[in-house]
Parts: sequence; C-alpha cells; structure tokens
Amino acid sequence: MAATYWAATWTALFALASGNAQANGWHYAAAATAGTATHESRIDSLNSLTLRFPYDGKNHGSLTVRSQPDHAVLTVDKGQILCYLAPSCSIKIQFDDGPVQTFYGRVPSDGGPSKVVLAPTLRFLAAARAAKRLRVAVSLYEGGEQVLEFRAPEPLVWPPASSQSPIFKSTSAALERP
Repeated sequence: MAATYWAATWTALFALASGNAQANGWHYAAAATAGTATHESRIDSLNSLTLRFPYDGKNHGSLTVRSQPDHAVLTVDKGQILCYLAPSCSIKIQFDDGPVQTFYGRVPSDGGPSKVVLAPTLRFLAAARAAKRLRVAVSLYEGGEQVLEFRAPEPLVWPPASSQSPIFKSTSAALERP
C-alpha cells in the first residue's frame, strides 16, 4: 500500500516538475591546493522551487560532487531543506526512468539549512555516472515536498580521469551560476 501511495505521489510531483526546459549539463572545475588536486562538478536544476516569502522568486537547486573526499551535496538557492531538525533525512532520487532510490541527507558542517550531503556517496556516484536525467524530491520548510529536475546531454564523468582533461576548467569560476 505504501509503495502504491509513493508511486502516485511521485508521478504527481514529476508532473509539476516537467516542462520543455533544455538540459544544461554538468560543469567541471579542478584546482590544486597544498599540492593536492581537487575536482568539482555541478549541475543546476531546470526548474525553480515554489516557495512563499521570504523564499519566493527564482529559486533553483544544484547538485555538486566534490573530491577530497568524494561527496555529493544538494543545495537550494533559498529556503530550508528539512534535514536540520534531525541527524539525517530522506531524499528520493530517480535516475533516468529507473526506480526511485532513497538517499539520506545530513547538514554539512560548513552549511546551513539550504544544503545537505547525500549518502551513500558511492551509490549516488554510480547512478549519476549512468544517468542523463535526475529528479530529486526534497522536503522544504513551509514548501512541502517538491521535485528538482536535472538534465545533462551526457552523464556525470567521475572520477575525473585527469585535471588536464578538456572537460575541466582551471578555476572554480566555471562553477559560478550565470
């Protein structure tokens, strides 16, 4: 019964997130600090969240993958992801047309309520390396559960083969939102 409820809810949430938006793809950057190469990849959501004041207006999400150590972070421009009230929360993600997978989010030590680190990281990375579309259902304070849609012409390239690869920019400025 719970599976039927979730399938219907998931379908309704995706209907709200779908549209004619075009894929924007993963953006890559590399940097060397203290002799250690670090890599970062980011993709921005195609759709904006619908929240009330003071979080109203254009409000996208992003997924960022970082090395040293490998971890994936979900961030919203404005608003509060409901993970800060407990040690972890549940984040539902669908990769392409596959089954919905449950990941766990925790507030990072350097972030506020607009960021969560996804776990298990290795499972997320394996799925993202094979998918061109990700749909992430996230619960927001005063906003309920909403879906962020991410699309890319190519799946995530991770781990990076080399910081010399042409997909990597030499500066983190490549990851700044236009």
